[in-house]
Amino acid sequence: MKNIKYINAGAGSGKTTELTRILSEKLSETDNQGNPKIAPSQVILTTFTELAASEFREKSRERLFRDNRADVAAELDSATIGTVHSVALNFIQKYWYLIGVSPDMKVMSEDDLQVYISESLGDYVSQEDLDFFRSYGRFFNLRDSQSHEDINFWKDHLLTLIDKINNYKVDIDQSIKDSKAVVDEIFKQKAVLNQNLLDTFKKA
Repeated sequence: MKNIKYINAGAGSGKTTELTRILSEKLSETDNQGNPKIAPSQVILTTFTELAASEFREKSRERLFRDNRADVAAELDSATIGTVHSVALNFIQKYWYLIGVSPDMKVMSEDDLQVYISESLGDYVSQEDLDFFRSYGRFFNLRDSQSHEDINFWKDHLLTLIDKINNYKVDIDQSIKDSKAVVDEIFKQKAVLNQNLLDTFKKA
C-alpha cells in the first residue's frame, strides 16, 4: 500500500522510540515558506491501551523538545492519540450527525458487554453444551484469576473463533477435521489418563 511503513519487532525492542522519532521528524518538516507540512491536529494515532497512548504522547513531547520544536510540542494535545475505542468514539461524537447515530454514544461497560456476549452466544451454545463445559472445567479443575471455578472459560475461545471466521477465509469443515486429527494423534496410544498425564496435557 502507498505511504505505509511496516515495523515488525518484538516487545521492548524500541518500537515506541522509533515511532516517536518518525512523528517528531514529520511534525518538524516545513515547506518552502517555512510553514509546517503537518500540524499536530492532523495526527491520528491509536494504541491498544490508555497507558500506551499516554506513554506515546509524553515520549513524543519529550522528543520534540529535544529537537528544539517546543512550539510543536505545545500543540501536541491537539493530536488525536488514544486507544482504538477512544479515538473512534471521539470521531463519532464529533461527526454523529453525518453517520446518523446518537451523539450520546459511549464505550460499552464491561458488565454490559458480558450481557450482550451471553445473549449473542445463545444462538450458538445449547444447554447441553453448557453442561458439558461445566463438567469439563470441573474435571480439569479450571480456575479464574481469583481461583474460583471458571465456568466461562470457553467464551473467550469461542469469541476468538468467531472473530477469525468473520475476518479471514476459514474452511469450517476442514478446521473441524484438522482439530479432530490433532486429538486423535494425542490419544492414539490409548494411554491411561492418570493425574500426571492430565497435568502434562493441561500444560501442553
